[in-house]
Amino acid sequence: MMKNKIISTFIHTDKPVLFYREDRQQSLIPYKFNSGSHIVIELAETKNEQDFSNATANIYGNSFSKLNYSSVLQLDSMVVVLKKEGVLSPATLKDLLKAVKDGRKTISLDLVSPEYIQFLHKFDSSISIVCISDPHGTPDKMMEGMRLFPAARFLLNGDFVDRGEPGGQFTTNMLLTSIFLDKTGKATNTQDALAVMGNHDAMLFGAAIGEKAAICDLLRLAFRFNEHEYLADKMGLNFSSLIALAKKQYHEQGFQGIYTSRGNNIKIKGEFVSQNRLLEVLTTEMLLKLVFSDIDIKLTEDEMNFLHNIKYSRKHKPLIDKNLRLLEKKLTILNRLEKLERAIVAAITVTDTRTQTYIAGVELYKEEITFLNDFLHLDQTQYIVNTLLKIPTNKSQREKEKKERVKIFTRIITDSERTKLARIIRGDHNSGQLLSLEEEQVILDLQLQIISNKRFQELAEMGFSSFKLYQKQKIGEKTFLFMHSNIPVDDHGNLRPVEIDGVQYSGINYLTKCQEKVDEIGKRYRDFIQNSRNAKPVEKRRLIKAFLNEINETRGFLYKLAWDYESPLFGRNITTLEQTRTSKYTGLWAEPEDPWFSVIQSEKGTREAADRFFEQIALQLEVEKDNIQIITGHKPSKDGLPKVYADGRIVCIDAGASGVYGNMGAYLLLSGKGTIYAMSLANENSNSPVLKKYDIFQLNTQTKKFEIIK
Repeated sequence: MMKNKIISTFIHTDKPVLFYREDRQQSLIPYKFNSGSHIVIELAETKNEQDFSNATANIYGNSFSKLNYSSVLQLDSMVVVLKKEGVLSPATLKDLLKAVKDGRKTISLDLVSPEYIQFLHKFDSSISIVCISDPHGTPDKMMEGMRLFPAARFLLNGDFVDRGEPGGQFTTNMLLTSIFLDKTGKATNTQDALAVMGNHDAMLFGAAIGEKAAICDLLRLAFRFNEHEYLADKMGLNFSSLIALAKKQYHEQGFQGIYTSRGNNIKIKGEFVSQNRLLEVLTTEMLLKLVFSDIDIKLTEDEMNFLHNIKYSRKHKPLIDKNLRLLEKKLTILNRLEKLERAIVAAITVTDTRTQTYIAGVELYKEEITFLNDFLHLDQTQYIVNTLLKIPTNKSQREKEKKERVKIFTRIITDSERTKLARIIRGDHNSGQLLSLEEEQVILDLQLQIISNKRFQELAEMGFSSFKLYQKQKIGEKTFLFMHSNIPVDDHGNLRPVEIDGVQYSGINYLTKCQEKVDEIGKRYRDFIQNSRNAKPVEKRRLIKAFLNEINETRGFLYKLAWDYESPLFGRNITTLEQTRTSKYTGLWAEPEDPWFSVIQSEKGTREAADRFFEQIALQLEVEKDNIQIITGHKPSKDGLPKVYADGRIVCIDAGASGVYGNMGAYLLLSGKGTIYAMSLANENSNSPVLKKYDIFQLNTQTKKFEIIK
């Protein structure tokens, strides 16, 4: 990798760094400081105008942030870096004085991070854009790029919400609203920071304006990942009505499904249960009914009893239909064996515990394992038993065996049984009403809280004013297209039309139409807020009811953007219903993706398909196809580095920033010459055994891979 010839040495220091240069040197320095923190040294009033013994410095913060500050610092507490003949080196005040022309009353210096000085020599020109994708509630990692590159344009490529570090989500919210909104809550319309909407962001903004499904999903995920406390403590939501219904509705009947919430144990009728888990169950159940239930499906009494039995662990109801009884038995066995597998994998690092768990499982499930012989060949049953006993510690081998077990298990459920099961679980409603009256009242309570909550109003305003479905940035001849997930295509890489309001749209035109829909919703929301602000109580209630009815005519456009197959923010058929109601061994968990992820953004994609796609996109963007560079996120890498596809023309920069995804993360850095760099944010607590924080990589235009710069 070629080094920058201009700067051949660099400074190791942990002190604040002042960078001095004469005006004529500005073009030689691979960094722009025009909007960064700036230092002005005022000369002391002495006979010698260049006596700096009492000189002080005023600091001015980044132009696009509310986090501006002013203070006075003594120069001896800093390191001054002086550029001499193309080389950076520490400078004394005496060196600085020599560089100053006689008679100057002030000296301008720029304050930069010490870390930046250490890798300054690795870039071919100034860093123009710093971009992070999918930070998921990790404010420190988001702020890192602003701190290290204060003069560069900051670009968030989606998904700042969900699955973050403890306390991180509220700080992230405050950081972003301080950038994109002024003190009155109005948009700053800054061009120093840009944002692309991610699917999790769309869900949050949908919840903020009162979309029922989005509210349920926001709370479901918050309880699932034990991040809900900030919603109560910091955002001011009251969950009392939610808690009361959860205790009544789900503890009395028990519940079945994969729920992960823990903590906040409470005692109900002499039994300790996790309140968090009860709340996860309730919000999930309401979401499933709102999104996946089909009121046109009419279930028989026997089918309703079957549905009850697979949902709840108590108050089992008898079944008359022998075929439903057999299907229920199969589901019970598959669920129990899946539970056994999870227990063994959880104990994988402790051999004795694993063996004990297995032995207990075999004794407990003898009947189930014998039952398998009625539907499988003996060797298939033996394979399942053997692989459960000897689950390998090697993760890749473990995943391989698990896939094989899934293939075997799915043969237990016949195709006709799968069809029947899929229909029954979608018939979960109350005589044409998706939610019960109690559930509707709880949702209404949450809607009223949220739409009148100042914090949520700020998030909604930020979303509608600053978060876009895509951003275009031009550097030199290159047009960089930033988008969160995908553009719908067919199996050959052609732009696939998607219908909106009876009209077909494709490619950039489709993203633009989706943006127009979001803008329309934003206008309706702003009008509602403005009209209801000074309305009298009776009129205000009428306005609230009318707006909520309007926004929830369907399951909500923003919710669809978050989790729909046709959404450019998601691009996948989600099977939350099937994953909650059935075992993965039923064969109902598969989530088909848009062909984008198999023919375009894929290691298996062909050059022909990519060329076809870029030719069509180039026509819409009115640029040369070879001058388009697409930047995506949404798909976290496992090694903490951005991934390259389509012969280098697509870079996915989701590098797993949050702890849920490995505590790694990376910044994409674009230089003024359009060169693509990546900077690792992995630290000692990350899942990466090789990456170090501030490792710098450059995208090699020949190999189409990121290579570390030593």
